[in-house]
Amino acid sequence: MVYSAMQFVHGFIYKDKPAIKSGIKTFFLAVILLVPRLSYQHLRIDGADYKKSVKDSLTSINSIYKDQGTSDVSGLKVQMESLSERLADDGLKVELQSSVEEGNGSTYTIRNMSAIKPATKSADPADIVLISTSLDVDSDYSYAADLSVMESLAHKLSAYDSSVEIRFLVSMDGRQGQDAAKYYLDSLDDSIVDRIICNIGYKMQSLADYTGLLGFTPNGKGNPVSSHISSSVKRMTGQSLDVKQLKTAEYISFHLNDIPAMYLEQATVADSSNADSINDLDIDQIADVAAVIGDTVIPMIKSETSDLTSSLSGDLRTTYCSGSFIKGKDTFIIGSSMREIAEAYGTSLTSLSQKDSDGNDLYSGNLYILTFDDAVGVTFHIKDNVLNKISINTGDIPVTKDELTQILSNLFGNYQNVDNTLIWTDADSGAAYIISDTDSTDALNMMTSGGYSFYISSN
Repeated sequence: MVYSAMQFVHGFIYKDKPAIKSGIKTFFLAVILLVPRLSYQHLRIDGADYKKSVKDSLTSINSIYKDQGTSDVSGLKVQMESLSERLADDGLKVELQSSVEEGNGSTYTIRNMSAIKPATKSADPADIVLISTSLDVDSDYSYAADLSVMESLAHKLSAYDSSVEIRFLVSMDGRQGQDAAKYYLDSLDDSIVDRIICNIGYKMQSLADYTGLLGFTPNGKGNPVSSHISSSVKRMTGQSLDVKQLKTAEYISFHLNDIPAMYLEQATVADSSNADSINDLDIDQIADVAAVIGDTVIPMIKSETSDLTSSLSGDLRTTYCSGSFIKGKDTFIIGSSMREIAEAYGTSLTSLSQKDSDGNDLYSGNLYILTFDDAVGVTFHIKDNVLNKISINTGDIPVTKDELTQILSNLFGNYQNVDNTLIWTDADSGAAYIISDTDSTDALNMMTSGGYSFYISSN
């Protein structure tokens, strides 16, 4: 462009037509070369678009921290209240919740701050996209990074006319937001919960370095949300984001309510350094996390018929939200409550209003087990909040009885044969895998459509 301008100036001053022609050619060549860059600028994901909002948010958070001098429960309560005021200024409908609950012989306080950006381009009750985080009550500054991601996202997304409703949720409790998230869902009408098509949870660390990201789902399997976020991370940072299993944090509560979820976490690496103050937090990574989440949500905002919205509104939600019991990852949990059992296996428990021959109450669920790529239907046998065994629907298992016998032997070694009942034990998970005939006293008729009985119990 500079060369083209120089040629034009030279041509007009000295009446040099070749110079003018050269300037014209150079101008058009420069435009052609700039088109890809301009297209990229329009289509790209870039944390720079969020960086100013992140800086402004951290400035506000730091100001409150200096006044409070603490990041304990009282300090974070003030931070949530202040954030709610700033989001209200962006036009969001904000609500603060607080409750004292009892559990395990003690009381605990949970707090939620929710902010709603209504759908403005949909006449009917719109789908809801939920973005959530939970705050750690400790002495570091991770809460500041969490809040700044949320505030920069809310500020950016509030500027759009939207085809979906966006809900932002900031939680605080003693269990990584799990109690607060459940409390939040319980406070909503069923008709609102049914409209939530996905949850994107995230967690930042109090780091001064750019350390990359980790991605999780409760069952370790991909879903449309995790696929889109992984793609966004790849395009922005070049990092390949492998989805791993994690059944803690607030997003498990949404998963158990058939709401597809993904949890994005800032990685901690061996040589990373902690921030000594809020001002030392790595702003680039905070902005990148906001940009990745924004890139996932913006297509749904712009169009009700986006590919992501359509895939989340389909019949596969139960598949996305199946639980898991995988070798090397899970432990056979006896449980002390129905909720603990559901969270431990990552599947909702639906009462069948039936009992087995031992008087256990029966609950249906879906689990990914062993090496199978698809979830199978299972029945939980529970009595007095104690899980005794899990029966697997053998009609759902994609192999024959003999092939399953070989798979179990490959995984756990030789079996013990007790009256034609084959038993494999896994000391690491505390589980026993058991194959028996359909007429076995332990067989559950409704789960033997494959011609045999298969269940998991504690070893």
